[in-house]
Amino acid sequence: MISKKEQWHKRIDERTSSELSIQEWCKANAVSPDQYHYWKRKFVSVKYPCDYLAT
Repeated sequence: MISKKEQWHKRIDERTSSELSIQEWCKANAVSPDQYHYWKRKFVSVKYPCDYLAT
């Protein structure tokens, strides 16, 4: 079973590699933008450089 952390890491990678905006991707994947940004901030603060926030 995939953990919530792994699931969100995959989702963020999928959104980043897509050509959709965050709003479009969230709507298409039934995810609230607030949830998306919450998890993205968790990963950015640990793993990615500051410029990752711009994607």
